[in-house]
Amino acid sequence: MYNEVWQKYKKGFKFILPFILLQVIFEGVGFRRTGDSNIDTYTLIKEIGTSMANSIGLENAIANSTIWLVFFLFVSSLFYIFLIVVIKSIVNQRPINYKENFEESIDYFTRYFGVNIIMTIILAIVTLVSGIFIISPYTVLISPILIVSMDTLLKPCGAYLVYYNSSIDEALSDGVKLGKDYFWRIIFLSFIITFINILTNASTNLNIITYSLMDLLKVSIKFYILMFSMYICKREDVLNRKK
Repeated sequence: MYNEVWQKYKKGFKFILPFILLQVIFEGVGFRRTGDSNIDTYTLIKEIGTSMANSIGLENAIANSTIWLVFFLFVSSLFYIFLIVVIKSIVNQRPINYKENFEESIDYFTRYFGVNIIMTIILAIVTLVSGIFIISPYTVLISPILIVSMDTLLKPCGAYLVYYNSSIDEALSDGVKLGKDYFWRIIFLSFIITFINILTNASTNLNIITYSLMDLLKVSIKFYILMFSMYICKREDVLNRKK
């Protein structure tokens, strides 16, 4: 199955490349300004959790982090729903027209934004709860495993919403079912991204060029997972029609 998705990914890569470059540039700017190699939802959730654990300036810190998180979710939702619609066209072997794809993505935006918020809340709860395992060096790995596992279950939800033009609750419930059915295939790819994140975070003298190359690989795999999620939606659709 990896190879089937890879063939589609290669064929449609020129249409996905602009999104990859935009993501790398955005994260590169964040890296230059903050030195943080991960400007994403998970990072912002951790910042809110840190703020809650710090009594100094608690209310302002939480408010600022939450406002930035909502803004980030809004912009990232607009970006990713556009990308997912493009990926859907690639998987279905339809011509790519960015203007038409963007207009189509607007129809999904509010629902996808809602799905994104709910998934973020779920990941935030898992992140905060899993923090109890960090107290011991013997259980410290349980926390990232729990977070990556939950993220893996949720990954197909966005693709499901777009492929089936579903409601928010259907995208979440049926998307998680797909996540369970293809759990090990998806989590294998997720752990590759996690490993790259660990490498970039562990490198204290990482320059912007090296970081950008590593980030290019990470984002490319991340978008491959998006295509994989869309592919399994189509695969299940075809299998159900044959029953």
